[in-house]
Amino acid sequence: MNQLPADSSSLTMDCDAFRTVLPAEFHRRFLVKQVRSDGRYFLTYRQPRISSNTLTNCCGSASVRAGNNYYLAGVRGEVGPQVAKVCASSIRQPTNSACSESSESLHQPQDETSNSSPAGRIIVSVEFPSICGAEFSDGAGPNTNAHLLISGVLTDLLNSNSVIDTSQLLLRATEGEENSELDEDKLRGDEDGAHSTARSVNGVSSGLFAEKRRMKGLPTTEL
Repeated sequence: MNQLPADSSSLTMDCDAFRTVLPAEFHRRFLVKQVRSDGRYFLTYRQPRISSNTLTNCCGSASVRAGNNYYLAGVRGEVGPQVAKVCASSIRQPTNSACSESSESLHQPQDETSNSSPAGRIIVSVEFPSICGAEFSDGAGPNTNAHLLISGVLTDLLNSNSVIDTSQLLLRATEGEENSELDEDKLRGDEDGAHSTARSVNGVSSGLFAEKRRMKGLPTTEL
């Protein structure tokens, strides 16, 4: 259990109860000591724990735990006809929100994402279950568009030519050409306020693409 820094007033309240009832005062006592409530300094990052083969019904899967944050992701491969690249994050909500503002910085230029050359595609689907989704709200209400915006940004990011060469996902046969499509489903299991951190994206994606290939004919792509 976390120990509170010494203070002039004596407290008999349980630490977890104190954090719940008086969160501002709880964190203030640590901030004046230049530390976080778990003892870390401000610029000290938590080491994530990555586990592979978390799900048995996927081509590849991984989970990442960093402190109270938990992420679970799975990848499945599908083969189908070619489709034109589109910018998934071009669908924006009309109202301003923190999510929409942060997604603008990662938005890929249209000329890069609308490449007409044959290629496969990576589709990211982000879900916030009720255990953590209610904590996030935007201009349209609690957890209304946040998962859609993050899904679009990650889909555009992973399909960028500077990240992954999606032409490697193109399958060639005598009958014609077909795409292999990687669907990455990201499930947010628990949270402590860092639902869209780069570490979660990199950790989960690295674990997924480091998996041994279980589908014949699909190329190996590494992040």
